[in-house]
Amino acid sequence: MEVHRPKFIKGFLEEVFIILISISLAVTAERMVEHYVHNKEGKEALNRLASEMEKDAEDFQFNINIHKNAIEAENQITAWSSGQIELSDDSLANYLSNALDFTFFASNTSEFESLKATSKLSYIENHELLSKIIMSYNRYEDFKLGTAIGNDLVQKIFAIVRLKTKYKFNTMKVQPHYYFDGTSIKNNLKGNQEFLNLIQEKKLLDTQSLLWNQSGFNRTNKLIDQIKEEIN
Repeated sequence: MEVHRPKFIKGFLEEVFIILISISLAVTAERMVEHYVHNKEGKEALNRLASEMEKDAEDFQFNINIHKNAIEAENQITAWSSGQIELSDDSLANYLSNALDFTFFASNTSEFESLKATSKLSYIENHELLSKIIMSYNRYEDFKLGTAIGNDLVQKIFAIVRLKTKYKFNTMKVQPHYYFDGTSIKNNLKGNQEFLNLIQEKKLLDTQSLLWNQSGFNRTNKLIDQIKEEIN
């Protein structure tokens, strides 16, 4: 005996099927749009971070030169004080100014903090790259420590220098920052053991700070290259 299903059941099943297909297509389309938006936001976030890091790389390079000049100056002053070499008054004045120089690392973190606050860092799909970026920003604390120690050491050296020499302050934007009187340096600082000990401490700090800045420079440039590769 053949049983015929009512036509309305067949129509009902067709409508259910169409509804399910429509919902499935709508969800798929929504996910595609969401993925497109997140991908676009992720690339924009990386682009903003790369621009910020390029400024940091410039700061690192500037600091590297400061610490290299300071180390050379500290070596020359030490050799002069021990009688190994002779230096002119002008050379002594320039070396002392360079030896007293230290760096401030004003890290550019506004873009990073903004992206973190708005949760847009989560749009970066390459989690390994994101982890490297976050770790790089976390290491900026090293430079704050270097600045604090450097400032303390320079003030200790100045406590001796200001009593023994004549000088004028130039400007933070122009080097040398101080104009020292070379004759007063020769007459009052040569053989001063406390002064020389502090110069050696400053050299140790400059050596460490140089390594930090060189590492930061290399790490930042490598991240910039990886970011650009990810964007493209």
